[in-house]
Order: sequence, then C-alpha cells, then structure tokens
Amino acid sequence: MIYDFDYEGTKEIFDSRFRSAENLTGERVQYGWLPEFNENILNEAERLNVILQVMRWQTEHNDVTEWMKSEMRWYYNAFKNDNFEKEIDEEERELVKKIFFECYNKAFKK
Repeated sequence: MIYDFDYEGTKEIFDSRFRSAENLTGERVQYGWLPEFNENILNEAERLNVILQVMRWQTEHNDVTEWMKSEMRWYYNAFKNDNFEKEIDEEERELVKKIFFECYNKAFKK
C-alpha cells in the first residue's frame, strides 16, 4: 500500500462521525472534517481520499461549496492532464476515480 489513508478507511471514519449528525451543511461538514488532517504530511493520494469524503457528502446533499468546486477542478485537470491516477494505490484506483467523477459530474453537469 502506498499510503495509510485509503478510501475505505477514511469513508468509515467519516461516516461514523457524520452519519447521525443533524443540521449539517456542506460548509459545516467541510470545516468539521478537513482541519483534523495535516495536509503537509499527506501525499496527494491520501489528501484526495480525505477530501473525497466531503466531496461525496456535499454532492449527495446538493450543497457543494465554492472551495470544493475549486478542488474538484484541480483534481479533474490532474486526472485528465497529468495522469494523476498513478498516485492512487492500484487496489482502489478504479473506485476512487469512479467516485470522484460521479461527484464532479453531479457538481458541474447538472
């Protein structure tokens, strides 16, 4: 494994924290989750797995923040232009890409 924060692990932690929370907004979820992670020590694949949890929640609840849209554009360009997928562990590469592009399409191609 390339990194410690794989998609399924971060999904379990995220879901356990926010599954029963009430009165959430995209911004609250973002600010309640992301500050826990020191981006300076995460590699890009780990960072995507962390951010993808918020991205998934925000698109499912139709409450995508401008910050998240900016992140989505960056990752979209990274996947399309820089072959970013090589950064992601091969075992979950297709799952992460699938979820990312589903979120991207919900946010931008309504």
